[in-house]
Amino acid sequence: MKGNIIAVITLAVVLAACRKDTDVPMNAASASDVQMINPTPVVTFGNNVLSHAVSTFTDVVFSDSFYVSQNQAYCQAMKIDVKGIRLRFSNYSIYVNGVRSNVTGTYENGLITIVLNRRKPLPVGAYYFELRAKVGGPAQEFTLKLQQGNALITDKYGFNANIIGLPLQASVQIQK
Repeated sequence: MKGNIIAVITLAVVLAACRKDTDVPMNAASASDVQMINPTPVVTFGNNVLSHAVSTFTDVVFSDSFYVSQNQAYCQAMKIDVKGIRLRFSNYSIYVNGVRSNVTGTYENGLITIVLNRRKPLPVGAYYFELRAKVGGPAQEFTLKLQQGNALITDKYGFNANIIGLPLQASVQIQK
């Protein structure tokens, strides 16, 4: 009888230790509450791209204004489609409101890929950005196009921002 009592007490202790409580705190936030606390940034491009001419020196190749709303965004990379003949690009740089950001750039198969060395924080506000590069090739007019999925602008957690106003297209004339 004494052995049965010890077994019952031991079984009760083991069951109590294995019991899993799933109590939810009274202040737990729902997904919609989190979205209201930390909304997705909205980046609206101004569509103010103008046609312009470049020389063989480092020049502004592509530029536009944009506005960040709702929350801070982070610019990480951009890919720009290029249509032209025997073009060469080098010495890439991006300027946001006149401040240069260090970038790594490549041009191959009709695509300029610009990756910022460090993601650039963009607090809520208005911005003007320029892509500058040294352009080479025969005298011609070529086009640059920034597509919807080719601007990697995110929130602080790495989720894509809501981007409005793309695609953008510019015509550039190489002068000799």
